Amino acid sequence: MELSLDAFKTLPVWQASLVGLGGILLLLAGYRFLVAFSHLYAAALFGLAGMLIGGATGVAWLPIALGVFLGVAGFALGRAYLWLNLVATGVLGGAALGFWAGQIAGLGKSVWPAAIGAGVCGALSIYLQRHLLVLATSALGAVAAGIGAMVCVNSIGLFPVESHAIVYLGLIAALFVAGAAAQYRTSQEISDQYRRLVEARKQRMDKT
Repeated sequence: MELSLDAFKTLPVWQASLVGLGGILLLLAGYRFLVAFSHLYAAALFGLAGMLIGGATGVAWLPIALGVFLGVAGFALGRAYLWLNLVATGVLGGAALGFWAGQIAGLGKSVWPAAIGAGVCGALSIYLQRHLLVLATSALGAVAAGIGAMVCVNSIGLFPVESHAIVYLGLIAALFVAGAAAQYRTSQEISDQYRRLVEARKQRMDKT
């Protein structure tokens, strides 16, 4: 499987639009969404991950099939296991950061930058919850929104990715910074709510 911007250019426009919309949601309100609606957040997160993974394969039907499958699994598991949301967000956000960094560094189609980013951020997500989750949701949202925009723009013959990859990578970077800044402004109060939610869940589990 190729891991580069080029790999996503065969993604159907309507699927790319869904990926872009999901990315914008994570970009602007990922942390708030995680706290308020953990099961829906997990469904959206896993579904988006499935569409991105499927899109990188170049198989036309796989993004939507994998997105639906993982979305349903995320919905079933996300509400019961809050730690799953934390780790999955860290892993996917880290993979997005690694992917972007690898493309900027000119590492081509290597999967290692994404794999390293996923491992590091996934491991840290439990300990650096607020900061890392804001950055992770912003990173994943920026990559998804950037890829969605790229496919839609390419579909009408403008700014082909082969010759304008740096433009799309710059767009992803700008979206990441804007999303992280917007989420940091509202995340402290939400972080307090999340801690209370986790404590309440633990108390209920202890009683059972």
